Amino acid sequence: MRQSSASGSKGGIIPTQSTIQPEAESADDRPWKYIGYRLFSRWVGSDKAFFAFRKFSTLHARVILGLQDDISLLEEQLDLLENFYSRPGPKDFENGSFRRDTSTERKTLLEKIRVALERYALSLTLV
Repeated sequence: MRQSSASGSKGGIIPTQSTIQPEAESADDRPWKYIGYRLFSRWVGSDKAFFAFRKFSTLHARVILGLQDDISLLEEQLDLLENFYSRPGPKDFENGSFRRDTSTERKTLLEKIRVALERYALSLTLV
């Protein structure tokens, strides 16, 4: 099989339409190379009856359970932090306003929780 070179490409070789046509004996000897998933994908997509895929429900459940655990740990950290900020002492923390909250630790933790919740919500929509 001949390949043409193209300037500006990393490897310097980009196949053209004429170079990707297999020789007759190669296609017969190695259909997996020349036909492979390209033809199989066309067949699967050709009819709803063929369009069947595994859902990987067990793996989804395991990932979701792991995300739940991660979120629970973050929730515990937030509870500990807010208990600390609520205790009596000389320094007053603003626990009643997001705008007046000066705790960068709490803001950072809430951002981690937001990201974890987004991942969790996305995972639930994929099941």
